[in-house]
Amino acid sequence: MPFPPKLSPQQYTALELVYQQTLYEVLAHERTITVRVDIRNVELDYLLQRHQRTDWTIVTAYNPYSQQLSAAENELRNMALTAVVEQSSFPYLKAIGRDPSGEWTPESSLFIMGMGGHGAIALGKQFEQNAILYGTLENPPKLVWLLN
Repeated sequence: MPFPPKLSPQQYTALELVYQQTLYEVLAHERTITVRVDIRNVELDYLLQRHQRTDWTIVTAYNPYSQQLSAAENELRNMALTAVVEQSSFPYLKAIGRDPSGEWTPESSLFIMGMGGHGAIALGKQFEQNAILYGTLENPPKLVWLLN
């Protein structure tokens, strides 16, 4: 199991830029909803209202602490994340984190509704992530850093 990295200010800035530029795609039944950090998305508000929830998070299990794993390892981690979320009974949809430049492989993720901030942070830490994307009804989503 990797340990949380100690990032220099330059590494943190570079990583934050990557996360800010990522396209987070929620696979919502008949369409894909593209989510960006710090940009409110009314389609997500509608989705939350339909599910009678007020918050959401996008979490991946891929590449713990940004350490590149094989496709097979990442898929096993994604299956474990899905199992944990299914046991929690929070509604969720599949999602994908996509680099708009195409430099890194898209990461399977989950869009989870109603987990609350503390639950979302705990789940991100459980799956060894640097950050999660978290949003609330009628507000722009924010990156929540999990590194100490």
